Amino acid sequence: MTHFTRQFLAQGTAALLLGAALTACGGGSDSADNGGAASGAITKACVQEGNNVSVTQDGCLTEFGKNTQTVACSGSNTLHVLTGTGWTHDALVQSGSKNTTGSGQFGFNGLVLRCI
Repeated sequence: MTHFTRQFLAQGTAALLLGAALTACGGGSDSADNGGAASGAITKACVQEGNNVSVTQDGCLTEFGKNTQTVACSGSNTLHVLTGTGWTHDALVQSGSKNTTGSGQFGFNGLVLRCI
């Protein structure tokens, strides 16, 4: 379990903590939620079966609570996350929260995100 995940569990609400963490990481400059989609923005929805979300290295969009999140994996065990849509892959990797685990699985707000 990553430090980031433990923080979510301790706070009791992943969506609020994630939003605050992403804002602190500079989230928003390329986001469609903040003034228009960047060229080359990630637009594909993640494949979800039940509570399992498959996340690719190219990136995809998923829902955490009430917010759309842009997510992508680096390799098989690092997940990048930014709140909102309109993010490019480069912006996501450079500015998004970076979560690493040996298993390639990340628990967020009742979902299990898997790097594929």
